[in-house]
Amino acid sequence: MKFGFDHSYHQLGSDFSVRVAPTPVSAPKWIALNEALAEELFLDPKRLKIEVGLDIFSGNRLPEDACALAMVYAGHQFGHFVPQLGDGRAILIGEIIDKNQNRKDLQLKGAGLTPFSRQGDGRSPLGPVLREFLLSEAMHALGVPSTRALAAVSTGESVCRDEALPGGILCRVASSHLRVGTFEYFAHQKKWEALERLIAYAVERHFSEYERKTSLAHHLFHHVCQRQSELVASWMSLGFIHGVMNTDNTSISGETIDYGPCAFMEEFKSDQVFSFIDRHGRYAYENQPAIAMWNMQCLGEALFKFLSTDEKRAKEIVRKELEFFEEHFLRQWWFKMSQKFGFFSFDEKIRSLILNFLKEMERSRLDFTQSFRYLVEFNPEARGFVDLSDKISDEWLNSWWALLTTQKETQQQSFDLMKRVNPIYIPRNHLVEAVIQEAQSQQSLVGFHKLWEALKTPFQRQEGLKQYETPAPPGEKVCQTFCGT
Repeated sequence: MKFGFDHSYHQLGSDFSVRVAPTPVSAPKWIALNEALAEELFLDPKRLKIEVGLDIFSGNRLPEDACALAMVYAGHQFGHFVPQLGDGRAILIGEIIDKNQNRKDLQLKGAGLTPFSRQGDGRSPLGPVLREFLLSEAMHALGVPSTRALAAVSTGESVCRDEALPGGILCRVASSHLRVGTFEYFAHQKKWEALERLIAYAVERHFSEYERKTSLAHHLFHHVCQRQSELVASWMSLGFIHGVMNTDNTSISGETIDYGPCAFMEEFKSDQVFSFIDRHGRYAYENQPAIAMWNMQCLGEALFKFLSTDEKRAKEIVRKELEFFEEHFLRQWWFKMSQKFGFFSFDEKIRSLILNFLKEMERSRLDFTQSFRYLVEFNPEARGFVDLSDKISDEWLNSWWALLTTQKETQQQSFDLMKRVNPIYIPRNHLVEAVIQEAQSQQSLVGFHKLWEALKTPFQRQEGLKQYETPAPPGEKVCQTFCGT
């Protein structure tokens, strides 16, 4: 079977990747096939399910037109530079032009050893596969740029971590797997000709639709800064914490990538950390804009030689683009937050109102997602019908209501806007953990499919899913998340 693959990244040459075949597994079984996404990629879901899909997505058999490879890159991990990382448990099998004429990578995660595995086994436990499937598809449904999950399979084999765990493989779809760390690798190696080719390739693949008035490197740097600032603003407006914002986990396409120790906050805390390995809070909720800007500085340093032949001019370009990142992030953040309160514009009164609401949320330890849904369902004539009504002061509610009435848009338009941007369902930690435990201990995927179904339409309330709306009961809270590598 052919997928209609193209292989533009492989054509860059041997400096960029290494050919490697997936390692076969003994007894693969379907977990899920994302049929809607398959159709977007011109793949026949019925044929995949009935014929060759299970073999392909387990790595036991590749499409006839596949070209399997592991990509090389470097990266700053928790601020410390590692000169060579690369795909240690992921194998790119090809690129597809989708129905919107966008190029997409298909990659198998957990498909076995590669030359970049270091001391790893190249495999993935089932838990991280289920987690990334649910989280990435939830982010897409929430309107946040993200990699996608096309398929997931169990392998019938165990992987050893702290204990023996069932194994799984995820087929991830991305606009590309180019990372900040990809550029850092070639800059550190001083492979200038290869880096120049990479810059041209990245611009052509991701930013060719924009009019270019600067050098290729400057054009690339500016648009990566723009997309990253917009991405982090989107995360934070939903209470999302990535958890491991290393430069090798920062996609230049502006998509959320590498769902390891990530989480959506429940009780609002500006310094919230979930990642077990983030001992000092480097990637805490409130630190994400500064860390994203730091990552952009790393990209600027990697591109430095190509930004300008004049060193002072190159430094000035980096400085100005980082200023642009900060300014654009703030514009995007206030815009997205204003919408969550039903405002179509932004001014200092709205800014003060939002900050006061966040302070009340933090002081009262309110659930981030539920608090905004409370506002969506607010009725000034029947206060108290929602559980959170005794936590938000009448003074704040009166101020908010008064500001809403000053807009030219109607109150109904404001509430319609709020319903579009404030989700009911998010992949709450305890729900995801329950799904993983059910799959591992009971070999049941009922909970996984039910949760996935709810997350497909996060802004629409569904019958029988009340338990997916509410925070974890005290005994079920999941306060730490893990990478799974």
